[in-house]
Amino acid sequence: VGFVHGVMNTDNTSIVGETLDFGPFGWLDPWKPEEVYSSIDHGGRYAFGRQPGIAHWNLARLVETLLPLLEPGGNKGSDKGNEAALERARALLEPFPAEFRAAWHERLARKIGLPLESGVPELAQDLLDLMAAGGADMTTTFRHLTHAGPEGVEPDALHARALDREALAHWCGRWRQALDAHGVDEAARHQVMRHANPAFVLRNHLAQEAVDAAVRELDFGPMERLLEVLSRPWDDQPEAAELARPPREDERVVTTFCGT
Repeated sequence: VGFVHGVMNTDNTSIVGETLDFGPFGWLDPWKPEEVYSSIDHGGRYAFGRQPGIAHWNLARLVETLLPLLEPGGNKGSDKGNEAALERARALLEPFPAEFRAAWHERLARKIGLPLESGVPELAQDLLDLMAAGGADMTTTFRHLTHAGPEGVEPDALHARALDREALAHWCGRWRQALDAHGVDEAARHQVMRHANPAFVLRNHLAQEAVDAAVRELDFGPMERLLEVLSRPWDDQPEAAELARPPREDERVVTTFCGT
């Protein structure tokens, strides 16, 4: 759903694989894998698209601390024992990229309402590439795709700066062909996609507005309303439509801080 942790280093990653200590985080508006919000991440180390690699790197640092425990009992402290520990460590870490990729592809397949079969991850990636090139809003695009009819998605609804309309129409045609080829029932597709593509996320400008109201005016109303709406992110909630829209240019939050 486009969450950017901001400072996803080793001390902010728990042993069960969850991140914690959320400070300079942010949410993608346009789909942009290289997006960085944290004021201290000058090199983009913790950019959205780099988070899987960072998770792997963090695991490697954890395994390094456990190397003495991985040495065979009879060879502790010896060169042979060290090498055996390294081999065991590599075996522990090696599956991560493939396992993450499989989980990512499964998520992508659900976001476009298709079973995870040959060609589906590529179809989803082609959509992401279109979104990146045109600056399409991530949450809005997938939500509109969820409700799309046979005619596809209306480009103007995606809040994109320069979306290639012809390319989008072509992609929608390929998507519909894939749905037909896999015999996907329309009602079932909608149900799967609805629970994979939230209508509401904690957009950066909304979080900032809630913080400002609470800190400057002791008004917790905006925060409480956000909490209420975000407790049901999959529901359309038309009465809260303004909380689903992407930010205007003057509302965009481009930098977040540890005090966020």
